[in-house]
Amino acid sequence: MRKHTARAMLIAGAMTLTTLATATPSQAAPGCAANAVCLWTKANGGGQLYTWKGGYVDLPSQFTDHVGSFRANRSAGFIDWKGGTKACRTVRAGDYADNYQKSFGKLIDAVGDKC
Repeated sequence: MRKHTARAMLIAGAMTLTTLATATPSQAAPGCAANAVCLWTKANGGGQLYTWKGGYVDLPSQFTDHVGSFRANRSAGFIDWKGGTKACRTVRAGDYADNYQKSFGKLIDAVGDKC
């Protein structure tokens, strides 16, 4: 009886490992160039892509107040201008958000080297 139980457990374990090894994620996170910050208009790296590599830049109109996700491979400041007042969020290399539209992504107007 023990041999039968052990064999069944080995087979079940092998099947589980095979399933895990061949499973693919439902949506892979997008990549971003080295020393850049990538912004997308939709969540999970969907929609249009804007790649920022340095300096102060007012975002193109389709990204203004509509950044759905981002990946940062360098430090930057995400800037919101409201009534002449500047609000800023610092991001660092390795930071990312897959659904940024629910946060500062609905406010961002520009990107700069720092806040």
